[in-house]
Amino acid sequence: MNFLVEKYDSTLKQTMIQLGSSEKLAQARLKAIKRVRAEHKKANEETVKEKEVLRVKFEELEGKLKSDRAAKKELAREKACQEQAAVTLEKEKAELLEERDAAVAKLIRERQRLKDSRNLEVTRERERVQAAMTDKAVRCFGRVRDYFTRLDTFGKAKNL
Repeated sequence: MNFLVEKYDSTLKQTMIQLGSSEKLAQARLKAIKRVRAEHKKANEETVKEKEVLRVKFEELEGKLKSDRAAKKELAREKACQEQAAVTLEKEKAELLEERDAAVAKLIRERQRLKDSRNLEVTRERERVQAAMTDKAVRCFGRVRDYFTRLDTFGKAKNL
């Protein structure tokens, strides 16, 4: 029986030792699990913070993108309006150039008419002056002829 008790004691000791080492191992494992859980929790918290920061940045960038798109649409509308205004101004310019060209042509015709009228007036004045000079010359030559005729008559009378 002694042998049995010894065997029982030795087996019990071994079991106790194994149980103690198992407990130590279990405690070590539990500590490792707690440490890993704490690390995971800390990593999760950091990830949540980073995620929140990224979400805020994303919302900010999304807002900027929306405002940029709105500004782009507004600029496209302004560009279309300005192009329309440019086309309208080009049409007005063409019309004004046509009106100006018509007015210039009219003024050139009027100037030519006045020039021709003035030339005609000058020509008539020259004709009138020339006619007056011709009349004056005819009168002068008529007086000279009369003088020579009378002189000739007196000369004949003297000679007689």
